[in-house]
Amino acid sequence: MERGGMAALPPAVVAANADKAGTVAAAQRAGRVSDRHPAGDLLLLVIGLSMLGSAELAPAPDADALADRRRMVTDAVTRMTRPGTARPANTIDDEGGN
Repeated sequence: MERGGMAALPPAVVAANADKAGTVAAAQRAGRVSDRHPAGDLLLLVIGLSMLGSAELAPAPDADALADRRRMVTDAVTRMTRPGTARPANTIDDEGGN
């Protein structure tokens, strides 16, 4: 299901997300964060993954399972953002968008 999009977000949230994406872009330019994905997309990926670590948004059967899930999220974000993770040659974009 699709959500309401940017128009459904309060202006303060849109501004905060733009600021965060700008910070990510600056970190990418400085070589502290991978530039494999555009800054705004990377921010959305991290926000989406972070929901998995929330006991309220994604209940876990017990505290150990939640801790495991949070470690998984941390590992995924670390791998996605680690500098030097260049975009692989065999991606969808390289195949004409198919």
